[in-house]
Amino acid sequence: MPSQSRAATIPLIGGRPCLDLANTVSWRPVSDRREEHLLEPDDALTWCVRAGVLDQAEADQLDQTFTAHPHRGRALIDELVDLRQSVWQHVVDAAEPDVQALSPLVIAALTHCRLQAADDAAQWAAVILDEHTPARRVTLDLLDMLTHPTGRIGQCSDATCGWAFVDTSRARNRRWCSSADCGNRHRGRQHYARSR
Repeated sequence: MPSQSRAATIPLIGGRPCLDLANTVSWRPVSDRREEHLLEPDDALTWCVRAGVLDQAEADQLDQTFTAHPHRGRALIDELVDLRQSVWQHVVDAAEPDVQALSPLVIAALTHCRLQAADDAAQWAAVILDEHTPARRVTLDLLDMLTHPTGRIGQCSDATCGWAFVDTSRARNRRWCSSADCGNRHRGRQHYARSR
């Protein structure tokens, strides 16, 4: 039976893999409408490739591993979901990032990473490929976002959406995950209310 997940089609509007991971739940604030997109290991691998966390060859290799060892595929899902909850709780839904709460996650990821030369600077990289690699790479992205911010972390103003994004607008006043989606819905509701 095919997965009911939309991991292959959900918009990647976060501006960072760590925020796109936070957005792998649709309609988070509405419990009876909440939609999970990381249901199966295949969903997670699809999302990882789309978000730039894995390349296709890495995803194919992990897919073969998960076919032989299903518990490792489940571990991938569990780690990504736990990390997603931490990003949501301590970054997106917080007045400011709770770096103390995030420190153990970052330290655990760095323990399994290598410092590598990259262009004119060094950077941490998760180079050993296993079921833990995607969560470690997303954690490194979270570390980079917190230590080298490029804009404020925003949340969609639609009360039923709540998706996260990096606001790089000049005035730092972006309101919607997508102006064409939640923004248009809001404008449509306003127009309907006025016309009544």
